[in-house]
Amino acid sequence: VLSFVRIHYIATGILRDPDIISRPGQPPALGLDEWMAVLKLAILWSIPPLHAKAVEQSEMLFEASPVDMILLGRKYKVSRWLVKGYSALARRDAMVTDEERGEIGLEAYCNIVLIREKSWSWADENLVPIPLAPANSAPLGPVPTYYCRCGWSHVVPPCPTRQLRKRHRGEFHFEQAIWEIFKDELDELDSIYHVCA
Repeated sequence: VLSFVRIHYIATGILRDPDIISRPGQPPALGLDEWMAVLKLAILWSIPPLHAKAVEQSEMLFEASPVDMILLGRKYKVSRWLVKGYSALARRDAMVTDEERGEIGLEAYCNIVLIREKSWSWADENLVPIPLAPANSAPLGPVPTYYCRCGWSHVVPPCPTRQLRKRHRGEFHFEQAIWEIFKDELDELDSIYHVCA
């Protein structure tokens, strides 16, 4: 509570303490536990400016897994943490594990799978297969060649199309898809705390 009072007085301008609020590029003087306590009290007592300051300062102190970002975002009402967590799960090559699914919940899991599928479909739309028959075609028929929007043509097999799909998938607008699919959850947090992603 003492941390909260000190931060509140500094945020409102009543007290000046340069050791509490960090300057850009410098770590905050308070620890992560103290900033999380400030976040908890800012939510409890509905103080959005203090909530925003605590979010900003605490982000400098922790590196969380995607699931932890989601859970902390929900607990402390921080939409940008939710977006970061959802985006990391949707972007990565590995599937969401059963343990992660259990922690984030079935609805969030299904939405992340939907975003992952959209991203792969989007990547596939950017690879246009054009079969080309070589002058001396092999006994088994022509070897298919793929033309990619990057301007390269690729012979299959071996096929680098998977790597190209991954690269094109990386250009997918994950955050936009997350805001569209998780709109209700994210808008609710932003309307209460005015914290933009």
